Amino acid sequence: MRIVCCAPAFGLAVVLLGTACSGQPKGAVRDLGNDDPSVRSDAAIHLGQARSKEAVDALIAALNDQEESVRVNVIRALGDVGDPKAIPAIVPFVGDFLSAVRMAACQALGALRDPRGVPALEKALYDGDESIRVVAARALGDVPGPESLEVLLRVALRDESALRAESEMVRANAAMAKVDLSWALGSLGDRSGMATLRTLLFKGDPEDVRAEAAIALGELGDASELPVLERALADKMGLVRNRVAEAIDKLKGLKAA
Repeated sequence: MRIVCCAPAFGLAVVLLGTACSGQPKGAVRDLGNDDPSVRSDAAIHLGQARSKEAVDALIAALNDQEESVRVNVIRALGDVGDPKAIPAIVPFVGDFLSAVRMAACQALGALRDPRGVPALEKALYDGDESIRVVAARALGDVPGPESLEVLLRVALRDESALRAESEMVRANAAMAKVDLSWALGSLGDRSGMATLRTLLFKGDPEDVRAEAAIALGELGDASELPVLERALADKMGLVRNRVAEAIDKLKGLKAA
């Protein structure tokens, strides 16, 4: 049997459903207590889409749900709603034993853009899951203010000799964090981050760090960095030279425009 779906009608149904949910947050809040986990999960999604601030307390209470999928969608919803009162409730989930929950918590803290989430995001930079380290670094890049920049600068320039007594996993995570932090520093666009990126461009180890630093310098769009990048063309690693060349081309294009 074939199922034929009329795209316009389906699209209209989606719009009407979204409108109904956004207009009836009380119904979705009630559904957070439904016996069916899929209903509870959908309710959290709808409340997040509706950005229903009156539902924040109910969403916070739903963080104790036994189902992973529900907790993940509740955390995401709190990030979408954007009420900073949810931050203390979200922070503990950055250390959850489930990676999907940890990732959702990092994403929500980035979406909330509040410095109170910075300490938790800093800890997530050393998570054993690379994808979470990336999300945490990018979330820090989304949080404005000196608190997030201080963390990015401190961790990016952390002396590798200070890591010798730590476990191999910590040392590996610290190196990978530097790669992600280079990207985050570029996204922040804060001029005080330029010196850090220059240092990483020439002294970053492994070579991925130097390559990402070059990309970040290109993203900042400051043509005054061209002489610095041109010196980095002497890097012994082809990957780094290629990324440097791309950054130079980008800056020259911006300069000519």
